[in-house]
Amino acid sequence: GLEYLDLSDCGLQDGFETPSGRRDSLFASLKDSLHVLRLASNQLTRVPTDLWRVSLRTLDLSHNHIDQDITSVMTDIAPGRNKPQGQSASFDVSTLDVLDLSHNNISDAFPQNIFATNWGLTRLTVLDCSNNQISGPFPKVFTTIPIHSIDVSNNILDGYLHASLGMLQGTLRMFDIRGNPKLRECRDDDCAEQLLVAKGKSIIDKPDSRCFQVSAVKLPDTALA
Repeated sequence: GLEYLDLSDCGLQDGFETPSGRRDSLFASLKDSLHVLRLASNQLTRVPTDLWRVSLRTLDLSHNHIDQDITSVMTDIAPGRNKPQGQSASFDVSTLDVLDLSHNNISDAFPQNIFATNWGLTRLTVLDCSNNQISGPFPKVFTTIPIHSIDVSNNILDGYLHASLGMLQGTLRMFDIRGNPKLRECRDDDCAEQLLVAKGKSIIDKPDSRCFQVSAVKLPDTALA
């Protein structure tokens, strides 16, 4: 079956996956074969129907006009154990490795357990939610998932980063939170030390860029005030 599908920059609009006359959506028919899907730079305002049923490894929805809240987006993509009652996906634990949601209009707060194993994203290594309208606190419930890159820059996050982020210290290599002026690094020095230690000492690598060694935690300018 089809494993790789690139429909980027095709002018696609909502409903393209369920054309008139089709009994099932495009993604329902590809749920057991498709692994890489690129839908970047289209005109989508929501996650396509039945996408959550597909055992994807890479999904690119960047540069669209998706205006759902982040919880609905994640549930429509990788619900894991949160899948709709009475319906079944081809997995309980998501196969997603790379997820790009950047440059949309996604709003509201992250589910606090999005980085915990009970959400089902146990294979996720790259998450890009930059340049959206995501608000509220950054998640503070973490378990040991293999993620090495998180980009939530240029949103409207607030509050403090939680020391439990240190649970990811064995794998996290890049954490970009720039462009979130209300988001603070930590409540106290002890928290900062727990949070940023990954290899060696928790030190400022390039003070002018507000870049910590995790290898690189990129902080908003206000975080070090």
